[in-house]
Amino acid sequence: MRTIALAVTLILSGICSAPAAWALTPGESGLLYQSYAAEARGDIDGALNRMISLLNTQTDDYLVNYRLGWLFSRAKKDKNAIDHYEAAAKASPLSLEPWLALSLLHLNLGNHRQALEACAALLDRDPKNYFGLLRSAAAHQGLKKNSLALAVTDQALALYPLDTLFLEKKAYLLRELGKTEESDQVLAKLILLSPQNPYARSVLKR
Repeated sequence: MRTIALAVTLILSGICSAPAAWALTPGESGLLYQSYAAEARGDIDGALNRMISLLNTQTDDYLVNYRLGWLFSRAKKDKNAIDHYEAAAKASPLSLEPWLALSLLHLNLGNHRQALEACAALLDRDPKNYFGLLRSAAAHQGLKKNSLALAVTDQALALYPLDTLFLEKKAYLLRELGKTEESDQVLAKLILLSPQNPYARSVLKR
């Protein structure tokens, strides 16, 4: 029963690809299960130690590197997390997951150029990816390139016309670019979709 529960946990985690899981020996699978169990207890160091042991025999494995990226990120060891997410991306060149993780991690760290690179890799594989577009706009904004951020935002709104996050970003960027009237028009649309939107309400009350 315990083994079944752990297997379900792996499936629900969204990162256990079948080829990677099938490639593990019973002993290696045991280390993986122990790592998940340790994480569930809040023992991140214990979870990491088991995955590091597993890395000794599975250096280029996608699942092992992706999970190490996740655990190092949880442990606030960002350089290690980045290294393993990049290794996962190399192990599975068409995958989106590592680039989703890297774009968010770099953005949270304020590494806007690296975030843009991760977003570019993500959007190269999936041009309509919601988070790729959202984070790309945020990274341009972080670099004070508001015109480029607005261009990405408009690209996203062509795909997601009613998305309130992109509408809010567009209204903000237009204001930053001195286009107040256009910003107010976007805010009017935003307030219809999200009547309690704090940004729209605060600006329209001025």
